[in-house]
Amino acid sequence: MKFHTITTIDNVELQFELAGLGSRLIAGVIDTLILTLLLIVPAVTMTLDSNFVKAAAIFAIFACLWGYHLVFEVICQGQTPGKRLMGIQVLNLQGHLVSWRESTIRNLIRLLDSLPTPFYLLGGVFIGFDGKNQRLGDMAAGTIIVKKWKATGGHAFGASWISRLEKGEMPVALRLQHGSLDAKRLGIIVSFIQRRESLQQPSRGALAWKIAEPLLDICGESREDYASDAERPQRSEALLEKIFASLQSSKTKQSEQKLNLWRSFAKQMIAVSIKKLPSVELAQLLDSYRKIISDLARARSKATDNETLQELNQLAIRGHQLFNRPCQRWQTLKVPLFSSFPRLVRRYFRFMLFSAFLFFAPALVTYLAIQWNPDLAYDLVSEFFLDFNPYQEDNMHGIPPLTRPVAASGIITNNIQVTFCAFAFGVTAGIGTAYLLIFNGIHLGAILSWLMLQGHGKACLGWILPHAGTEILAIILAGGAGFILADAILRPGLLSFKESLKRAAAKAVTIEIGCMVMLLAAGLIEGFISPSSIDFSARVLWLAASCVFWSVYFCWIGRKSSKFC
Repeated sequence: MKFHTITTIDNVELQFELAGLGSRLIAGVIDTLILTLLLIVPAVTMTLDSNFVKAAAIFAIFACLWGYHLVFEVICQGQTPGKRLMGIQVLNLQGHLVSWRESTIRNLIRLLDSLPTPFYLLGGVFIGFDGKNQRLGDMAAGTIIVKKWKATGGHAFGASWISRLEKGEMPVALRLQHGSLDAKRLGIIVSFIQRRESLQQPSRGALAWKIAEPLLDICGESREDYASDAERPQRSEALLEKIFASLQSSKTKQSEQKLNLWRSFAKQMIAVSIKKLPSVELAQLLDSYRKIISDLARARSKATDNETLQELNQLAIRGHQLFNRPCQRWQTLKVPLFSSFPRLVRRYFRFMLFSAFLFFAPALVTYLAIQWNPDLAYDLVSEFFLDFNPYQEDNMHGIPPLTRPVAASGIITNNIQVTFCAFAFGVTAGIGTAYLLIFNGIHLGAILSWLMLQGHGKACLGWILPHAGTEILAIILAGGAGFILADAILRPGLLSFKESLKRAAAKAVTIEIGCMVMLLAAGLIEGFISPSSIDFSARVLWLAASCVFWSVYFCWIGRKSSKFC
């Protein structure tokens, strides 16, 4: 059993029990089954004749695959349906519910953790050996998976114990005939009384005797008399019932008030929203929270029974999440295009240049190699393009207007997934990102060179030019985001590996989100403009216009805005 401990601004420790590999694995299996069922509907609609329905189905499949975990984790308090059934949830390292940005990071890098797909072997290895049970996505996002306990408000003996501590009295939970019981021992008795009906004989009787035996002397009972009695299990249980009844009759007014406070706070925390509370009720709730964390501090210092300690810990956690939540930029989902995106691209410009080099250098080398030795095309060019016959002289092929929505949706989702890979594979110290860029560069250079040799160069360029300026730039920037992660891993400096990766991922994911929006625009151009009947000069103008737009955008936007945090 592992715990993650944080210290609040009130200098009180909160403990979060980390979810193990088993519960996370079962939750993953449940979510996979649910996701599979969700994909059936859009998959079936793909067989319909309506092209608009097919386009919507493509987007639906993409949204399910990439948005299932993200949306549930943010909207449903860190719980997908699988996590909810297993009683676990996602939190950040400060004990708060995850934001859009944190969930986006951990779920993009899920692509790497799931290798070999769908077995999550890599993620399982990291969870098994990491001290906080974090997979790579959790390390980059700064998140943990914890067991979610529902606080009920504690028990009478715990409230009585804390009340005595609060008044400075002796830390005694219950006084008996020849001594007293501390809260720890009393907690064991109460737990047995409450759960005994679920136990089977003879284990129930054996457990009752094991608990009662050390208490015989202070209860004025003879140990020898119990040891030789054939009905020892029943007598032991009766003794524990007597102690429990004494506890119930020992309640004080102060302990009743404290118990009511805990239970009232537990009920209010179920569906409370600070924004909807009147100021008077909010002040009262905050006062209750402060009393609870004071009780928790006393409980930790005086070794209270585990059950009361856990109850207070859970109440304090819920209050901490409600009142001490930091202001986050992504409390609502928004695309950081206007300032953060271009500012980060400028800040990490050297990574963008390196990404561009890994894309264009292989493309150029491959282009020249096939020009000099056309036989290489048979190894580098797919069969589809070897015998490709363009639709017209200045366009590779025509897509009928009715089918263009399907083409656009397919192009957009495919290209966005390419950038997801370029970003996520940065966690492989950049090796995966570099491979992806080089592979796509070789593919582009080989096709262009071969079609040039076949006399179809103008048709190829006519198809590529309208969307190339936006699409290729987005892929290069996504590769740069991946190299930001790689740099954090290879050169963490004075920071720990996890902290370095977490800080880099917070910035890199902003670039990735910006690239997604760019590819949305590129996909619409490729689906509707590239296959249209406009002439070659208009296609060149599209490229020029997009290059000018992105140059102005990345050079000037965000220069006067505040520093990115």
